[in-house]
Amino acid sequence: MVRPAFELLSTTGPMRTFLVFVLLALSAVLLAPSADAATLVSIALSPSRRAIAVGDRVTYHAVGQLSDGTTLDVVAMVTWNSSDTAVASIDSSGHARGLAAGATTIQATDPASGIISAGAELVVAGIPTKIKVTPKSALLPLGGTASLKASATFAGVTASFNVTSRVQWNSSDPMIASVDEHGVVTCLDKGTAEISAEDTASGVSSASSGGSATVNCGAKIVALKVTPTRDVLATGATCQMRAFLVPDSGPLAQVTDRVTWSSNSERTASVIAAGPKGGLATALRPGRATIIATDPVTRLHSSRNMGMLQVPGSAVWVKVYPKPLSGGTLTGSPGSTLTLTARVAFAGGVRLGASADVNWSSSNPDVVTVSNGDDGSAPGQAQLVRRGSAVVTITYPKTSSRSALSDSVMITVH
Repeated sequence: MVRPAFELLSTTGPMRTFLVFVLLALSAVLLAPSADAATLVSIALSPSRRAIAVGDRVTYHAVGQLSDGTTLDVVAMVTWNSSDTAVASIDSSGHARGLAAGATTIQATDPASGIISAGAELVVAGIPTKIKVTPKSALLPLGGTASLKASATFAGVTASFNVTSRVQWNSSDPMIASVDEHGVVTCLDKGTAEISAEDTASGVSSASSGGSATVNCGAKIVALKVTPTRDVLATGATCQMRAFLVPDSGPLAQVTDRVTWSSNSERTASVIAAGPKGGLATALRPGRATIIATDPVTRLHSSRNMGMLQVPGSAVWVKVYPKPLSGGTLTGSPGSTLTLTARVAFAGGVRLGASADVNWSSSNPDVVTVSNGDDGSAPGQAQLVRRGSAVVTITYPKTSSRSALSDSVMITVH
């Protein structure tokens, strides 16, 4: 027969001590947390950046990242805090309210672990200093639509904030392009229209600071262009390439974020194909690489308007131009000038103009003087002073070096 627990506990002597020990051990096992239980690692807040007006409200969400890789809504578990309660308050449910113009930081803290979220920027808007509409330009077919966004900067705040839903949208020609209260523009007829955004409370508009967008409706797209068309990068340096649609009339339209990027020489320069950093090229080794953009919408690619990146290696030779025939000289009369230029060839097949990067000197300044650009003249500009002959020499690099390269040309003044 099984005896009730209270009878067992009433047992005296060694048996009682043993039973108490067993019960305590069982309780410890049953009540102890599992070694595999997930723990809170971090807290993320959204929105991470927001601008509201005095009296407006915004609701924050807090998501906890757990050690097992899962996430958990922790809005009700955390303690909310505003760094400047005079600017904005926030309650226990994550509802913030704008009280006065200024900026504050919203944070959430887990009281159990002490983990604190990264700060979320909250601006309670006073008068905006500038409003900007993006994208800056758009090319649309008749009946086509595009979503524009408005961002504003405020006095004392370095960051810009999305104010798309707070501004009044206007079209310079609603018969060509209309725009609704959400910034969605629709092309109705062929032509161009300027789309602006205005903060009605202050009267500040994107039009006053050149921040409006131009919408080109019904234009024929004739090409896809990449910029910069040519650039020089040192090994390890980066360059942001940009893509533009070229219409038969009207301004170009940037489509950098929608095209697919590629390099014809990934060993020389790589490029991020797509995404937020799409078009970011990195120089890897000496040589030349062509960066090409392909637009999936128009199916155009920048084969004729591509970007050339040159990555110079070590200097191979330097030459001065114009170059007379072997054994010949350049000639001129006293009082005249000659414009000389310098070019440097680098490993990897890169050749660059280097007039400002070489040191210019004359063997006889009484006959010919040559500028290094420090006298207001262009580097390489030679002044013919009087009759005689002088040798103009260029040295690369400009500062003296044991490995300096040089070239020269004879000038005779008749």
